[in-house]
Formats: sequence, structure tokens, C-alpha cells
Amino acid sequence: MIIELVGCPGSGKTTLIPTVVEVCGRRGIVAQHVNDAARPFTRRTLPGRLLRAVPAGDNEPRICWGLYVAYRGWYAAVFAARNPRLVRHLWRTQRARPSSADARERRVLHWYLRMMGAREFLQRHAYEHEAIVFDEGFVHRVVQLHASSVESPRTQMIAQYAALIPRPDLIINVQAPPHICAERISHRGVWSRLVRRDASELTRFVDNAHRAVSVMVDEIRRRGWTIVDIDNADDEPSSARRALERHLVDSVPLLGMSA
Repeated sequence: MIIELVGCPGSGKTTLIPTVVEVCGRRGIVAQHVNDAARPFTRRTLPGRLLRAVPAGDNEPRICWGLYVAYRGWYAAVFAARNPRLVRHLWRTQRARPSSADARERRVLHWYLRMMGAREFLQRHAYEHEAIVFDEGFVHRVVQLHASSVESPRTQMIAQYAALIPRPDLIINVQAPPHICAERISHRGVWSRLVRRDASELTRFVDNAHRAVSVMVDEIRRRGWTIVDIDNADDEPSSARRALERHLVDSVPLLGMSA
């Protein structure tokens, strides 16, 4: 099972991940964030099983991570070979972005390929009773791909992107107004690329990111994808957690605790 969170930066996606994991557990599903699943899933591969059979001491986690990185790269190539239209779309749209969007400096395609390989690898090695949780999966990547402080999102381009990505089992749309998202980002510390720039650039980026997410959510909703909306505008996230719990009980199948 693949669960993706989407939302404007600062909306609070990461804050809600523990709730997703907890509720899935009560439904008999072992849910893990993509980074937490990396080593356990790698240990299921043949090299991973051999690594477990040969004592490696303190080096085992490091070697296991190295195996995961290798698998992630291989499965990114496998996914790309199966989805040439998506690859061409990414290449075309990212080359067309203005240099002031800093897409190359932010290594947008690099991080996208890493996510692509991680999802392909983890999904292929997941058991039936397991879920992988992405806070920056295919759906949320619309922000990195189509928004910046100098770019307004283009509806048609985002619709084309939505038509090419794999459909997750569940999408959690975490919502908060742009001004609250900007305040949260400023409080926790802005990204290095914006530290020395005018504060208005953060505002423009958040506004554009919010629009990109809204367009994406509207598009996938139109396509009939399973999506739940969570209001996380309050400073205290407890109400959002309770709402998410109620939605997940309805959206996540009960497999039984014996799973």
C-alpha cells in the first residue's frame, strides 16, 4: 500500500506522519516512512540476507544502506524504462524553467530520481500487510517541479504531469493557508537558497506552491483518486490528528492484527 501526503510547504505533512503510522498499525497494517523502510526492506533481498548471515558488526547498517542506495539507483532506471512519457515530460518541463528558479541548484531532478527509485524498490519488496508513507512522493513533487518564487504554476502542465504518475492507494491532502505556512517555515528556518534573499521571495514561493498543490489536488480528484482533506491551520495539531484518524479508519482497510 502506498500512502502519499501532499500540501504546501509548512502545512504540516511531517507532523502527521506518526498518526498515519499509528492508525495503520491499529488496522493491522505495518506502515513506515520511506526512510525508515529502507534498511528493513533491503535486508529482504538476497545480498541483504547474506549480509545478515555474515556478522558485520557495527558496519552492518552502513553496508545495508549502501546496498539500498544501489538498489534505489537500479530501480529508478527500471521505473524510467517503464515510464518513458513521464521521463520525457520531466526533461522537457525542467529544461524550460527559468534559471532564476534555481532548479539545477536545488537538484530537482536528482531528488526526483531518488524518490522514483525508492518507491519502485520498496513497493516491489513490500508485503501485503505493509504500507509505505511518502511525504514527498509523486503527487507532492508538483511543488519542486512546477513552483518557485519566480514561477506561477501552469494548470495544463500540472494536468499533464498528473496523467503520467503512478496512482497511490491513498492521498492525504494537508491544508493550511499560505500565510500560516510561510510563518511556520520562517519559524523553523528557511531553506539555504532563501536565507540571503528578500523575505518577499518566501511569500511568493509559498503562494505559488499553494497554487500548484491546489491545481494538482483538483486534477487527481477529477481523476477519482482516493484523497482525504485535513485542515491543519491551527497552531495545535491535535485537531488535525483527530480528523486524520477518523478519515484513516474509513480509508484504510482492516486487515486484522494477526497480519
